[in-house]
Amino acid sequence: MGATLGTAAADATVSLGRRILAKILHRTPQRAPLETAVTDLAADGQDPDAVAALRLRLRKILTQNPQLIAELAEMLPPARQASATGKRSVAIAGDSSAPISTGDHSPILGLG
Repeated sequence: MGATLGTAAADATVSLGRRILAKILHRTPQRAPLETAVTDLAADGQDPDAVAALRLRLRKILTQNPQLIAELAEMLPPARQASATGKRSVAIAGDSSAPISTGDHSPILGLG
């Protein structure tokens, strides 16, 4: 039996992440610090220090290589476009867990 839609989406996301990481590693002269940061985060995905360390490594690499940023951007799927037509229409390009109201006297107050 085929994979569920959620599993297929997760697999596609992981695959994209691997291709992005491979491209970054291929273009990085000093790979060891980045590889260590990725390994540390993989060992404990909830560790905020590991997240920060990987973020710092990536920022340094990308800041020094604007062409790589452009190449990575080309690998990403196009952004979802939202459009709404008609009076009081709502458009969301992505997911929303927030209340949405289009009335003049919305009872939704003080949620933020």
